[in-house]
Amino acid sequence: MITLCHRLAFIIIVISSIQAISIDNDIVGEPDIECLDEEIRVWVKTRKPFAGRIYAKGRADIEECYKDDFAKERTKKPHFDLRFGVCGMRSLRSVGFCLKS
Repeated sequence: MITLCHRLAFIIIVISSIQAISIDNDIVGEPDIECLDEEIRVWVKTRKPFAGRIYAKGRADIEECYKDDFAKERTKKPHFDLRFGVCGMRSLRSVGFCLKS
C-alpha cells in the first residue's frame, strides 16, 4: 500500500524533473503584430524551428485560444491568429495622427 508520504514524495520528484526541463530556443527581437478587421495576427521569430505552443495569457487550455501544431511546420517564424470576441480579445478603434514640428 502506498502511503500519503510516498505519494507526496513522488509528486515532488515529478514536479522537480518537469521544472528541470530546458528548451534550447530563444525569441529573436520583438514580435510582429498585424491588426486585421476581425483578428490580430502575431508572428514571433525564434532562433531554431519552433515546436511549442502560443496562447492567449491565462487561456492556455481553451482550444480557440492557443495554437500548438508548429512541429510539423518546422518554422522559425510561427504565427498565431486571435479573433476579436474570443479569449478576452476586444477591438478598440482609434484614429491615428502625426504631429510635425
